[in-house]
Amino acid sequence: MADLPAHSVAITGDALPEPDTLVLKTKAPNLRQSGQWTVPQRITAETTTGFITIDFTKATCAHREVAVEAVTRSGWIRLLLPDGWAARISPSSSNTSHISNKAPETAAPGSPTVIVTGHPLSGYIKIRQRHRRR
Repeated sequence: MADLPAHSVAITGDALPEPDTLVLKTKAPNLRQSGQWTVPQRITAETTTGFITIDFTKATCAHREVAVEAVTRSGWIRLLLPDGWAARISPSSSNTSHISNKAPETAAPGSPTVIVTGHPLSGYIKIRQRHRRR
């Protein structure tokens, strides 16, 4: 009993602790992280021939920076950012000719920046803001 904390901590189904890293891996067809979800501080996405889409447009993010490590052999990894968010390619990325960043590099005040470390072999990594429907 001496090593127990002085106060108890109750965790309800709605208040589960957030994982440190979201891991998305696929060998084929498609994997999509979208809808309403909580963005962890680190995301790892890895595909061989499939497509991974990480859609942040309805996500909740409490972090100023989110690290995304994206590895693809011949598949595609696509990141969709909401307005105000920014993305930067890490200098430790490889084969940067296969990485396209169409998102701004400076975030709006209070919005996060996604730092992408990309390693595409013959596949592609695309980062852009979600197109609005008119």
